[in-house]
Amino acid sequence: MQRCLAELKKGRQPDVELIAEQVARVINADMGGLHVKRLGRSANLQQLFRLIMLAPDWTESNFSTVTGALGLTPAISRLTGEMPPPPGMGKRYKHFWAGILAKGILSTAMLQMAVWAMFGNDDDEAPWEMWAEQMSTWDTFRRLRWLDVDVTPVYRAVGAKVPAGERRTLSVFRHFKDPLKICEMDRLIKAKASPVARIMTAYMTGSDYRGRPYTNPVELAETGRLVKKSQHQDTENIWARALSTSIAMVRDMQPVQVGYLLKALAGEDDPISAGLGSMGMHMATAYAPDPVRKAYDQAGYDIRKAKRGLKAIQEDREGNKGERIRQYVAENRKLLNQQARLAAAQKRLTALRKAKKQAERIPNETAREKRLETIRKNMTRVRQSFLKALPY
Repeated sequence: MQRCLAELKKGRQPDVELIAEQVARVINADMGGLHVKRLGRSANLQQLFRLIMLAPDWTESNFSTVTGALGLTPAISRLTGEMPPPPGMGKRYKHFWAGILAKGILSTAMLQMAVWAMFGNDDDEAPWEMWAEQMSTWDTFRRLRWLDVDVTPVYRAVGAKVPAGERRTLSVFRHFKDPLKICEMDRLIKAKASPVARIMTAYMTGSDYRGRPYTNPVELAETGRLVKKSQHQDTENIWARALSTSIAMVRDMQPVQVGYLLKALAGEDDPISAGLGSMGMHMATAYAPDPVRKAYDQAGYDIRKAKRGLKAIQEDREGNKGERIRQYVAENRKLLNQQARLAAAQKRLTALRKAKKQAERIPNETAREKRLETIRKNMTRVRQSFLKALPY
C-alpha cells in the first residue's frame, strides 16, 4: 500500500501486479513458504531435498533472501532453469535485510546493556569485553556468539552456577544468523540435515551438531551424559561411542520439550537453558579461547604477515627496491627471524595431531585416556616453549 501511494504521489501509475509479486516473494522467502511449482522446480528434486535436509523450504528461504540482496538470484535461476524473479527484487531484499540488521543490532545492544545494568556486578565483565573475547580468535569468531546477548549475570543472580571460562548467551537474531554459519560448514550441515542424514553424520563424525563428542559406555554409566561437556574434548572411536550415539538419535527425535527435559535430567543442559530452549528461545554456551593457543595463533599470524609484506616488496617493480627491503627487514627483524622456529613448532604439532588420531583408536579406556592426556600436555608445551623464546 505504501509503495502504491508513493508511486501515485510521483504522478506515476503503480504496477499493482508487480508490487504484489514482489511482496509475496519477500514474505514467502521470509516465512519459508516456497511455491516450488511457481518457481519451475521439479517436484522430484524437492523430494530429494526433503530426504537430505531438515525443512528444506525454510532452510533455502534463509539463504535466498541473501542471494537476492546480493543480486545473485537471476544467475542462480539461469543455472537451475527456474523461473527468474520479477524486476526490482534485489532492492526489496536489500530493504528487508537493512531492517533485520538495524533492528537486530539495536535490540541486541539494548538488551545487553539492560542485563548488565540490572544484574551485573563488579565481578562481571563489561559487554564489550565479551564481544572482544568472542571475536579474538577464528575458533570463537566462527561460532557467532559475539552476535548474542551475554545473560550470564542473570544466571548468577538467580543462583545458577556457570563454570569458569563459560558464558550463557541468548540470540536475538535467531535463524537470521544461518547464512553466516557457512563459516562453520560442518556444524551447519549437521544442524540442517534431515533425520536420516543427521543419523549418518552423527555416526561418521562422532559428535552432535554442537560439536560435542559422544561419550563411551564408562562415561555414560558414570555421568548419565550422552555427549561430553565441550567440543574441545577428544572423540571416541566408533565402537566406543555407538551406544551413546544411538540413544541420542532416539532422544533427538522426540518433541522439543521432551528432548530438553531429558537433556536437563542428564546434566547436558542446565535447567534454565533447557526451560528457555523448550519455549523457543535460542540459548547457547560461549567458551573463552585458550590463552596459550590464542597467543600462539596471534604470534603465528604476525610472523606470516611480516613474511607476506617482505615478499610483496620483493615482487614490486618500483625503484629503490633494495633500500625498501633493508628498511622493512630492520623494522620487522624480530618477526622474520622466527620463521624457522614457527615452521618447526607447526611440524611438531602436526605430528602430535596424527598421534592423537591414532591414540583415539586404542581399545583400552585407561590406556587411551592416559595417552591422550600426554599428547594434550605435549601440544601445550610446544606452544608455550615457542612463546617463551620470542624476543618481543
